[in-house]
Amino acid sequence: MKNFTSIVGTFALALFPLLPVTAQSVTEPQLAFPGAEGFGRYAVGGRYGEVYHVTNLNDSGEGSLRDAVSQPNRIVVFDVSGVIHAKSVIPFAKNLTIAAQTAPGNGIVIYGNRVSFSGADNIICRYLRVRYGYEESPGGYVDAAGVAFGSNMIFDHLSVTWGTDECFSINGDSKRPDDQPRNITIQNSIMGQGLWDHSCGGLMQTSDENGITLFRNLYIDNKTRNNKVKGLNQFVNNVIYNWGDGGAYIMGDTDAASLADIQNNYFIEGKSERYLVRYNGGTPENPVTQSFRPTVPFTRAKPAFVTYFAGNYFDNNRDGKLDGRLLTREDCNRYQPDSAIPEGGQQLTPTFLDGPSEKHPVIGAKMTAEEAYHWVVSNVGATLPVRDEVDAYMIDELTSLGTKGQIIDTEMSLPTRGPGEILRGVKLPDTDNDGIPDAWEEQNGLDKNDPTDAMKIAANGYANIENYINSIDAPMPFLACPSTMEATADHTTITLSWKDYSDEEEGYILEQRDAQGTFAEVAKLPVNTTSHTVSDLTPGVLYAFRLKAYNTTTESVYSDVLEVATKRLLVAPDQCIEPFPEIDAILSFNASKDITLSWKNETHPDNGVTTYKVYAGTEKNKLECISGAEAQEATSLTLKADPSKTYYWRVDALNVKNEVTTGTVWSFMTQTLDAKEPVMYLSLDGTLKNFADVAGAKDAELVELEPTYVAGKNEQGLLLENVVTGSCISVPYYEGMKFEGGSGTADPAASFSVSMWVKSDGSCPVDGKGFLFHKGTFKDSKGKARWCGAEIRNNELYFAVSQNGTKHEIKLVSGDVFKNIFNNEWHHLVFVRSHEEQALIAYCDGKLLGKRDSNRAYMNSEVGIVFGNVMEKLNEPFAGTLDELKLFRGTLMAEEVTNLFETGNTAGIPTSINQELAINSELGIYPSPFFNHFYIVVPQEEVSVKICLYDASGRLALSREVKADNGTAYIGELNGLAGGIYVVSVETSTGVITKTALKK
Repeated sequence: MKNFTSIVGTFALALFPLLPVTAQSVTEPQLAFPGAEGFGRYAVGGRYGEVYHVTNLNDSGEGSLRDAVSQPNRIVVFDVSGVIHAKSVIPFAKNLTIAAQTAPGNGIVIYGNRVSFSGADNIICRYLRVRYGYEESPGGYVDAAGVAFGSNMIFDHLSVTWGTDECFSINGDSKRPDDQPRNITIQNSIMGQGLWDHSCGGLMQTSDENGITLFRNLYIDNKTRNNKVKGLNQFVNNVIYNWGDGGAYIMGDTDAASLADIQNNYFIEGKSERYLVRYNGGTPENPVTQSFRPTVPFTRAKPAFVTYFAGNYFDNNRDGKLDGRLLTREDCNRYQPDSAIPEGGQQLTPTFLDGPSEKHPVIGAKMTAEEAYHWVVSNVGATLPVRDEVDAYMIDELTSLGTKGQIIDTEMSLPTRGPGEILRGVKLPDTDNDGIPDAWEEQNGLDKNDPTDAMKIAANGYANIENYINSIDAPMPFLACPSTMEATADHTTITLSWKDYSDEEEGYILEQRDAQGTFAEVAKLPVNTTSHTVSDLTPGVLYAFRLKAYNTTTESVYSDVLEVATKRLLVAPDQCIEPFPEIDAILSFNASKDITLSWKNETHPDNGVTTYKVYAGTEKNKLECISGAEAQEATSLTLKADPSKTYYWRVDALNVKNEVTTGTVWSFMTQTLDAKEPVMYLSLDGTLKNFADVAGAKDAELVELEPTYVAGKNEQGLLLENVVTGSCISVPYYEGMKFEGGSGTADPAASFSVSMWVKSDGSCPVDGKGFLFHKGTFKDSKGKARWCGAEIRNNELYFAVSQNGTKHEIKLVSGDVFKNIFNNEWHHLVFVRSHEEQALIAYCDGKLLGKRDSNRAYMNSEVGIVFGNVMEKLNEPFAGTLDELKLFRGTLMAEEVTNLFETGNTAGIPTSINQELAINSELGIYPSPFFNHFYIVVPQEEVSVKICLYDASGRLALSREVKADNGTAYIGELNGLAGGIYVVSVETSTGVITKTALKK
């Protein structure tokens, strides 16, 4: 069933051809409502449309506020009160009247996302609360409410808070120069408690022909922009409290023309002297405290800002009294109260008018600044149906007159911990569901059985329902329902407790849901009761309860349904499940290793604490307890395992009576992990030599760069500085780096992995773009791009592959995470193009950085690889230091990547001989482990060296005198040398160098 009634406005007028014409209709257009002021006072709203009932607090769907405002020409009334948790921005259509004062109960709050009035021409929005916030919002710098284009709007008695950019902005869209915001009023409203270090009231920026009126509003607890004004603006009878160092009223700060009317406003300093910063020095998890001094009320003026300035007051003594002084024109030319114009500096002030401009409408209800303060205290914000806890908190700060005030970084720092409690009431009887209660229709000569009379135009020019809405001057009477119901349960009893928000109840009715889903009364409780115990229940059963208040004449709405289960009787625990390692898993490593065994157990918490005993061994029928004499509560345990074995294990679960549930026997296998040899390896230790043991391997070349070797991750690294278009490290193609497989298949021949150590701040000199590596071509024999590479683009890291012009890309990091990697410290990056997994995978410092599905893995291009730029184009140079560049055939597994990060080789070779002799394959022996030969780095000046190899027992296994060439010595023909760990002694002209290496 649709939630609206309607009648077309012209048809309504035809029904009343003899209605008297009022004097107002001759002299000026119809006011939006009695008391409408300023540029937006003639907004029509939904006067000639239909009535739509908001019947629920859902984010979307029929009866929701989002649905109500999605179509034009509606008057929106509310049959419910409460908090709407918005999951995305709520855009408002044209020709709408939003009458949130019709909500039964405490009114309406939109929480968790913003609202947009852009393009919402002819809107009347009253008594609505919009609270963007931090806890439920999508994040980022966002206005709680805003207008970018549109005209004829009036916002009355709103409360707009917790914006992370501005609270409420009217700021023209530069892409729509012919549709700038105009003829808009915000009156009697609160814009407060801007969040984070931005914390702004609003931007009010139009041209000097498009007017905005800000009348009798409260701007409170915003660090700056209360407001920042440009264009045609009227700022009258506003109260500004507790701003910060960013400015209260900002006078344009631009050479663009402005024409302002600033009269009878009161600026009052609050207590705040600091705020928390989540960005620009802090993080969301670790904000820092920033201290400040509040500015003077008016700052950043320029001569293009033309204004009539009169009757404005400033109270900055924080003494708890309203005793401010009259501001003068001289108060508009400084930033801090005691600041002076620097010697030789230019004194910038606005251009003052001697009287109001005719472009500004007359404010009929204008009052003095002091009168405005008292009016705001009593009336500002969404005071109908009632002022909520958040607004009451801000008014309490205001009335302290300087002794209270807080600029907050999140709404959770408030006593309400969010939007607070919004009580629900019962909709008043409305027989024809036209939005007007029966009692009002009867009192005003309407027919409570005629749904069409709501939209008929009355003699005063308003629709009948508008006259009803405009007549609401007090909360609708309602009996508040119990709230925040909680429960504690035992085996056969459940004790319920709740908060009593009503003063008029005679008692409460508690209802329980039966097996058929029907609620029935189980207890009638006396007045002021806040708890009750339900007895004689069955153990282990889920029950549901609801509660309502009642008195002689009415009942409240029901509380939310509370479901709670009685505790179960003690039973033997469930059997343990989900073992890790998974059943029959194969783990690969080369030495004894601690393996973490873990499991899950889903025994219900009512059964008490479940403990475990773990048994393991290499024979299925001879398992030994490895968890100790006492059962443990933890669901994990470490087992020391050796390669090339099968392990069996089980976990027994025990309850508090030591009743045991024996576990299933699980198993996993271990095997030796073979090291992957790189098909390209540049150590960059003072040389561009390629140390890969691959036929035809070619050394690297520097293009458009002079070699600059600096301290690297291991010995030396190559600094890429003063890079320009065309500069790179280039490794020409050879057969070993051809990665080619069957297109569209999981052919491992097409997989490869790139490993590198990087030290950089991530800034790239050409348009903020730079490639870490690139392999492929932008134009093959068929004119198609086939390439793979890792690219920095404007402080974001991407990994991509392109085949036949189709590009698959993953954004790996941005923002703070990017800064944590590119922070001029060494970090290990691995990029994997896995044809087996049909994926792009990236790691940083041994941990997964990102992964996405991609079947773009068929390259078929006999091209080399470049580091620090993009092939062919060479127009994205990277700046920073690189070290240990390796290219592997195939997919590096996660464990291999971790090993590569920790030990320098994919096998994770143990880092000791007999737990004493340290191995580090990055100290100058390549490859490591070696097979029938190895290279070793020696001092550059050496012509020949003596090399000796000693096995783990200390026995001399080999001794040779070999030539050295440009800092490198070569040892070959080692087929007869047994596999194992060796100490390598290198005798040079200056002494003996000792290293260690592994022979496979």
